[in-house]
Amino acid sequence: MMTPSQISAIVRAGESESVEFKSGNASLDDVAKAVCGFLNSQGGSLFIGLELAESKRMNYPGSQEEARQLLHKIQEAISPRAILSGSVEEIDGGRLLVIESPAGSEGPYVFKGDIYVRVGSQTHVADSGQVSHVIQTRLQRRSSWEKQSASDFSLDDLDLGEVDETVREARNRDRWNFTNPRDTQSVLEDLGLMNRGQLTQAAVVLFGGRPSRLLTQLRSRATRFASDKTGDELLVDREFGGNLFSQFSKLADFCESQIELSSEFVPGKWQRNDRPQFPLEAVREGLLNALIHQDFSNQSGGVTVGLYPGRLEIWNYGELPPDLSPNDLRKTHASLPRNPLIARVFFIRGLIERIGRGTAKIHERCDAFKMPHPTWRKHSGGTLLTLRVGVEAGQIELAPKVRPLSG
Repeated sequence: MMTPSQISAIVRAGESESVEFKSGNASLDDVAKAVCGFLNSQGGSLFIGLELAESKRMNYPGSQEEARQLLHKIQEAISPRAILSGSVEEIDGGRLLVIESPAGSEGPYVFKGDIYVRVGSQTHVADSGQVSHVIQTRLQRRSSWEKQSASDFSLDDLDLGEVDETVREARNRDRWNFTNPRDTQSVLEDLGLMNRGQLTQAAVVLFGGRPSRLLTQLRSRATRFASDKTGDELLVDREFGGNLFSQFSKLADFCESQIELSSEFVPGKWQRNDRPQFPLEAVREGLLNALIHQDFSNQSGGVTVGLYPGRLEIWNYGELPPDLSPNDLRKTHASLPRNPLIARVFFIRGLIERIGRGTAKIHERCDAFKMPHPTWRKHSGGTLLTLRVGVEAGQIELAPKVRPLSG
């Protein structure tokens, strides 16, 4: 979720390739066209209830329930079905409906027989060249690792409890409608995780019972070091296999149990205030980002967590997309997930609230903790997130010590 200050800054900056404004009485067709354009391009945010006059007065007239119904209507009107998120926000004394649409993974997306694309700050019906580009992009995405067939796995190899939990969370959070929620194959087909009776790699990564027996890259390692010195004593060293939901649970438990508490005394009071050295919400987002956006194509890949007295490091195999720099991760940026099918299921499960917002959330939580800004950097073929305590941001640059998993 964007903060009020972020929304205000975007409104002041005006429309762009990833931002469009609509008045509070915008028609369903106008809204659906804009969303369709974002889906077929690089994703973006639609702000409804913004008067286009100089005052930029915010006046969305609907309720949260009406906004939810609008999202459903948009999803039903656009084919194929896409993940959208939206909420009514109170900003500067006004109200806006903010609809966020990541770049679609199953395009081209069509509304009432037309394919729409984003060109600059405008949404247009795509011409032949633009349609060709959208189709080419879709073909490239289809060849991604997560969409490849997992020929060595069948439905018998899945943890059906995780599939059932996904259906329950989708219903409880009203984030996805399944054609036949009681049939596992139908559920997987609806999620794009099964094609012509064959599981995809994404299905195994998400729901596999013992997927690491063949997918050796599907593992993570968590280590607590005695000091910040390279090669010093390991206090705790654990390795986890299993599907991504299992790994996330185990890594989160490790961090929660191993991160030390720091004590502060409030001036004028006898009470002591205990809090973890690192904001657990930021750590949680860092773990989710690493697990979801890692590059699974290399069997020597994976995720590692290194906990030091003065910093926490989370590394995942796979560098940032060419269109994103480490500095972009500190602010609102285009959603370019390496594994959109996997990200979509985590969104449906409620583990992430907005696709593409996790890094900004990490930054916000560190600011709230009054600790140095998080940093992201390339390291050993992957991306390294570092959270620090007790050091002013930018004063010290420590060599990253989280090592990729080997052999």
